[in-house]
Amino acid sequence: MHALLLGVLTGSGDAAAFAFNEAVTPHAASFGMTIPDLGMLAAITGGIGRTASPLAGGVILVAGLAGVNPMEIVKRTAPACIVLMIVTYIVF
Repeated sequence: MHALLLGVLTGSGDAAAFAFNEAVTPHAASFGMTIPDLGMLAAITGGIGRTASPLAGGVILVAGLAGVNPMEIVKRTAPACIVLMIVTYIVF
C-alpha cells in the first residue's frame, strides 16, 4: 500500500518500489510476510501506482493525445488499480 501511495504521489512507481524495498522489505517478518512476497507486492503496487498517477509521463502523454485532463484518466484507472492491489495482496 505504501508503494502505491508513493507511486501516485511521485508519478514514478519504480522509484517508490525501489525505495520501499530497500527500507521496509528487509523487515518483512515483522509484517508476517516473507521477503520475496513483500518485495513482489511492493513492485506490483509500484507499477499500479505509476498507472494511477496523474503525474506519470505515460498518463500525461495519453491525456494529451486524447485531449483530456490527466485526472480524467486517473478517475477511470484508479478504482481498478486499488482493487487489483487488494486482490494481489490476498493472493500473495
